[in-house]
Amino acid sequence: MGGNYGKSVYNQLMDVMARLDAMEAEHKSDRKEIATLNAEVKSLQKENSHLKTELDTVKADNTALREENDSLRKENQLLRDDNERMKRTLRGRSSSSPVFSG
Repeated sequence: MGGNYGKSVYNQLMDVMARLDAMEAEHKSDRKEIATLNAEVKSLQKENSHLKTELDTVKADNTALREENDSLRKENQLLRDDNERMKRTLRGRSSSSPVFSG
């Protein structure tokens, strides 16, 4: 019986060692994956920071363009109003003067 017990303990020990080897291999693989994921996170953080900076620039440009657009719309309306006023003036002159009749 003592011999069988020794074999049994030995076999259990071998099983435990085999499982430990498998776990160590898996752990090593997990560490590699974690390192890869950490590198990817760092890269994404850098890209995110760059995109935030770019977005701030785009927002500033957009604000400036909106202001310019508003200014140009106002100027355009003033020119249209001035053009209409000049047309009315010319129509008034052409009806009272033979030079502008046509």
